[in-house]
Amino acid sequence: MAKRQPGKDFSWLKPIQFTGYYQCFENSFPVSISVGGIAYPSVEHAFQAAKVSDAFLKHNISKIESLSEVSELLKDVPVRPNWEEVKYATLEQLMNLKFEASRKCKDVLVSTGARPLVSPKDAMIGKILTKIRNEFTKRGYQQKPGQLYQ
Repeated sequence: MAKRQPGKDFSWLKPIQFTGYYQCFENSFPVSISVGGIAYPSVEHAFQAAKVSDAFLKHNISKIESLSEVSELLKDVPVRPNWEEVKYATLEQLMNLKFEASRKCKDVLVSTGARPLVSPKDAMIGKILTKIRNEFTKRGYQQKPGQLYQ
């Protein structure tokens, strides 16, 4: 972290926490995404469903609101064999769907500029968010003028 100097503003270096205004960065934030013809209430629901091969389980996960109930449903279910190899690519795809589906979340993400994005749960989430933000910026995405979310 850079040392503060008089007359210098280093607030852009301060990592963003996923609370308040930035809570939409959480994978549990309610943004409906569709995967394989099934609408999930959040990225986390879709991510949990991606761990299993059973279509019936995937459909059930999409209908459960509580993520703790999803965890309970899956506690004795084995994950698909290649899960460790595909989980971060899967997460990135799901997070991309979320930001494409929600203008609000996309605007909030782009508004972070170059600030570090740090997830308290998994360092990879911050890296994926940074990659998505950079792609939107590279494509020239502009947030709505004067748009402020609370």
